[in-house]
Amino acid sequence: MSSKKPAASKRANLPRASDYTKDFLKDWQRLSHSGRYDMNRLKEAMTLLIYTLDDSGKSSLVVFVRSGTHSDLFS
Repeated sequence: MSSKKPAASKRANLPRASDYTKDFLKDWQRLSHSGRYDMNRLKEAMTLLIYTLDDSGKSSLVVFVRSGTHSDLFS
């Protein structure tokens, strides 16, 4: 998953309309500072998950627990 964009263009702030665990925040910071991953792509995927409505018409809350590579998460 290598790209030729500079590391600064791959960094992104967390979306505001969700909840995060401490582990997720640590993972986000680690991935963001490594410069290897385009965090804007992860942020876009996260925002697509957040804005759903349940049966009562209220928006549901998504809690993000972990983030990382497959080997990071399942080793």
